[in-house]
Amino acid sequence: MPRRWFASPVHGSLRLVAARAGALAITMLLAGWLVVSPAQAATTRTTTGSCVDGGGVTWHTTVVWGSTYTASGLRKVAVDRASWSSTLAVVATDSSVRTYDGSGRLLQALNRTATVDYRQGSVSASRNPVNPPSGDARIVVRVGRDGDGHASCSVTHRQSTTAAPVVAAVGDLVCEPGSTVTASTCQHEAVSDSVLAAEPNAFLALGDNVYDEGTREQFEQAYHPSYGRLKNITSPIPGNHEYRTPGAAGYFGYFGTAAGLPTKGYYSHDIGAWHVVALNTEQDVAATGKQLAWLERDLAAHPNRCTMAIMHRPRFSSGGHGSDAMMRPLFDALVAAKADLVLSGHDHDYERFRPQTGGGVLSSAGLTQVVVGTGGKSLRATTTVSTNSVVRSHSGHGWLQLTLHPTSADLRYVPVGDNPFADRVAIPCR
Repeated sequence: MPRRWFASPVHGSLRLVAARAGALAITMLLAGWLVVSPAQAATTRTTTGSCVDGGGVTWHTTVVWGSTYTASGLRKVAVDRASWSSTLAVVATDSSVRTYDGSGRLLQALNRTATVDYRQGSVSASRNPVNPPSGDARIVVRVGRDGDGHASCSVTHRQSTTAAPVVAAVGDLVCEPGSTVTASTCQHEAVSDSVLAAEPNAFLALGDNVYDEGTREQFEQAYHPSYGRLKNITSPIPGNHEYRTPGAAGYFGYFGTAAGLPTKGYYSHDIGAWHVVALNTEQDVAATGKQLAWLERDLAAHPNRCTMAIMHRPRFSSGGHGSDAMMRPLFDALVAAKADLVLSGHDHDYERFRPQTGGGVLSSAGLTQVVVGTGGKSLRATTTVSTNSVVRSHSGHGWLQLTLHPTSADLRYVPVGDNPFADRVAIPCR
């Protein structure tokens, strides 16, 4: 039975206590990291979450939150411990623990590279930040192997025990710099304003994030002043326009490690109780490809009750681009793993489908797909209505709001400007 480490505040200081005798202090990691603060009451909540880094290693993270208390008129909370573990043995590890208060202000960032023996159990990284967070605090734990050339991954933990995460999602976003704004085109500023005002916990950028070639200059000059305001909570995927720049270099350069490894462009993480898989529909989509093999392994390693995928090109669509048979292997893998929801862009409209298989067969064991390509670029009418399409609209711009409960999700289309269209549905998890 492996040892498990936790922090115990005693008489104004901290001590490490092992779950069994003979514990070994991991001084090589903790040196310089311990920050002593006044003792808090017994812990009130533990949150967990997992992510998979660019090299395919799964990391399990835990945050132990202390009791809330009032100081200077603000409700504050201690962070007793942030930790992680993996199935690795002895390995050099990059790690960071970032603490934010309820307003999103960064209070403390702890970064460390050290060789860690994971056979000793979970490794504690941060305890009782210098500035106790207030309100609905969050801790972002990022971890990965040092020097292996693969991107690390991160998990966001929230102190709130009641609020389900609220997520915004939309694709086909920003016109190239200098474009003329009309009632039906280049509404990215208005849509991003609406998303920002809703204060979501996460933003899913569903591809074709900036037009026309997705260069770094286009991201900096057009995307950054609008949707870039959500960059610190964004989980992006690339679209076909990003790859008009070789290797989607502008996209990966702008988003950095949040976009996954540039040679792959796919990754996964958890948001609340939901596991979210971000797929790259522009590269390696064949049934014999590495991405599908990775997807199947990732889904098997994360048997969450609720699972969502984001992929730019939709398997099914009534829009101008239409249904894409190339996406069927990815769609089939999601159905086989009992995933619940997939979000796409590509067609510049909104469309929701009934649960179906990758072959287009209506089934309660199928996957609900929603196309949300109304993030700011031009709007396009639907053509031939696809089988199992429930509702569709190109009447205006807007975005999808998702409230992620432990066993379901509430979906609401949020129209922007004079758009009269609305849609709302609850998606149960299988």
